[in-house]
Amino acid sequence: MSLMLMAKAFGINAGTAGRKLVLLKLADNANDQGECWPSYQHIADQCEMSKRSAMNHIDALCVDGLIEKRSRKGPKGNSTNVYIVTLSGEKSAPPSEKTALGSATVAPHSELIALPPSAESAPGISHSFESVSEPVSEPKDSVGQPDIAAAAIDYLNRKAGRNFKAVPTSKKLIHARAKEGATLADFKAVIDRKCAEWLGDQNREQYLRPATLFNAEKFNNYLGQLGAPVPMANSNGQRNGAGNEANWESSRQADNELTRQLTDLDYAREHF
Repeated sequence: MSLMLMAKAFGINAGTAGRKLVLLKLADNANDQGECWPSYQHIADQCEMSKRSAMNHIDALCVDGLIEKRSRKGPKGNSTNVYIVTLSGEKSAPPSEKTALGSATVAPHSELIALPPSAESAPGISHSFESVSEPVSEPKDSVGQPDIAAAAIDYLNRKAGRNFKAVPTSKKLIHARAKEGATLADFKAVIDRKCAEWLGDQNREQYLRPATLFNAEKFNNYLGQLGAPVPMANSNGQRNGAGNEANWESSRQADNELTRQLTDLDYAREHF
């Protein structure tokens, strides 16, 4: 960002509010030589207008002599626009407009330096010919912290081909394990291990679910198994060491009872 260009652009009469905003956006992105190369879409997004409106304003600024637009080829053969903020055709804004914009008197240099640069303007300052990739935000909880429960359930869905929702009952189990010291990497490791063991096993595949994987006793057992080799499947499609059908039915009933108790607890807290 060029502070001198920004201060000077505030005092320019660009003709319309939208055109003035585009001019300020270019000045904000410009280096000390007045050069910048944000895309039309980036300018439109930052100025909250359509791409066509941004293009029209840029053309009008070029006609007025406030900026120059040049085209150059990138290293991959793609063409990109380079804007040079010259302000050579500047027209001073009337006193009332200057006062409204706060630029009747240019602020001291030290005050200008104190202004924090906008984080959103950073993509336009890049000197790379490549498109700027905006960061992807992680899921956040109600206090703005990364939501480990949503991330763990999303990972389970992708690995096991499921469509579980981040409901309170499931999130309660994950948050409880997190308070015990479990990390997102631990949850992913357990999911990977159990998917490797259970996917394709008609008896155990149904247990690839939050109520089973993130139960306190089971989760700690699964963590302890991470260093051991994954059991091989036998001729019946079951893994070596798998229990008989009666044992799996008993485990299924225990899991269902745990799920019912957690659901009843949530209901009681909400209504009593």
